[in-house]
Amino acid sequence: PFNQIVFVRLIDQTTGCYGTTTLELIVLDSPQIIQPSDLEQCDDDGDGVGEFDLTQSELELLNGLDPLLYGITYYEDAGLTIPILNPTGYVNIPPSPQTIHILVEDLANGCTSETILLLWVYTPPVLIAPLPYELCDAITPDDEQESFDLESKTAEITGGDFTISITYHQTQADANTGNNPLLSPYTNVLNPETIFVRVEDNTTGCHDTFVMDLLVIPPPDIFQPDPLEYCDPDNDGFGEFTLTDADSQVTGGIPLGNLQVSYHYLLEDAQNGVNPLLSPYLNDVPFNQIVFVRLIDQTTGCY
Repeated sequence: PFNQIVFVRLIDQTTGCYGTTTLELIVLDSPQIIQPSDLEQCDDDGDGVGEFDLTQSELELLNGLDPLLYGITYYEDAGLTIPILNPTGYVNIPPSPQTIHILVEDLANGCTSETILLLWVYTPPVLIAPLPYELCDAITPDDEQESFDLESKTAEITGGDFTISITYHQTQADANTGNNPLLSPYTNVLNPETIFVRVEDNTTGCHDTFVMDLLVIPPPDIFQPDPLEYCDPDNDGFGEFTLTDADSQVTGGIPLGNLQVSYHYLLEDAQNGVNPLLSPYLNDVPFNQIVFVRLIDQTTGCY
């Protein structure tokens, strides 16, 4: 191994005379390098191109060798005919991945070794921003604040893709870094309020951001109608009431249009929009009875 002497004989075939000498065989070490980890970037503008510093792989490539003793050159082709002249600011050639060929030379003996480096440019998740998240101002009417279940929008944004993570943020800066995600349910501080959504690919780590508006919609203005009265011919305390006679007072004189009025026996039924009373209605509490009125804006769904 490494060094061997062999003997050489040169003979003159005419005279039969010969001479001898020696030949030294020397096996030189080649650089013992390893293939470095792939270099990866996220594509921020959709062109499939990024700028790479190829030299950041050299420490891993040399695997403990002294970088002062070796020369490293990079090439775009396997034949090593297209050198990369600016390895610290190399712009890749799509599509991804691109294979870079690396030649490492031992400066002392001229021996070389070759390996490759893969450059990846990943596209961020491409998703459609959701529609504004709207809630009716119901918990405390007229305060323009509601509790928004932000996670309820996640499936809409991801389309059920579990390889994508969604977080919600109050500022663009936080969405860019992923810091300070909003906790859900989230109570808005403005109306309307714009929050920022971060969409991250769990495999590549690439992300995109977009905005989502939170909007608290006021209920329609509802007015207390005058009592409905019935002249009782037999004084038994019961009569038929045309409940819809109160519609115009309930709406404050606004034509119904997208507004719908319904009357209910129980407050809970009015709140839930179930079991409306038919008109005309025969009261079942003699002489005086309260029914509950629900006014809904059929465009917004708020009541």
